[in-house]
Amino acid sequence: MQEEQLVDLQRRMVVLEQEIRTDEENRQLRRRIETLMKGKEMDREKIQLYQSQIQVLKEDFEQEREDRGRQHQRAETLSHRIVMLKLKIDGLKENNNQLLMAQRRAAALHNYERYTSSRRSEARYSCDDGSNQFNPTITADIADSAN
Repeated sequence: MQEEQLVDLQRRMVVLEQEIRTDEENRQLRRRIETLMKGKEMDREKIQLYQSQIQVLKEDFEQEREDRGRQHQRAETLSHRIVMLKLKIDGLKENNNQLLMAQRRAAALHNYERYTSSRRSEARYSCDDGSNQFNPTITADIADSAN
């Protein structure tokens, strides 16, 4: 009977050792699972952080693209406006030159008329025959000398 008890105790001891090993393995597996879960949670947080960063970078990129597009459009508009203003300046310069020439012609004509008028007056009063009559020959000579 003692032998049987001893064998029975040894079997129980083997079973208990197996249970102890199983419990230890279970604890190790639980720790491993907890570590993996923590790592998985950390990975989720990292993924969310990366997704947020990607979204911010994407929005910044799109905003910069829109800004470059607006700047390009503004540059084209200003270039076109510069061309139009240069054409307008050229037209105004041409008009100014034409007005200046017209003023010069008018002034020259006015000076010529004053000159010929004064010469006519002189010619009227200096006739050879002593009369105070207009002498067309002298007036024609004055006109020829002016040209």
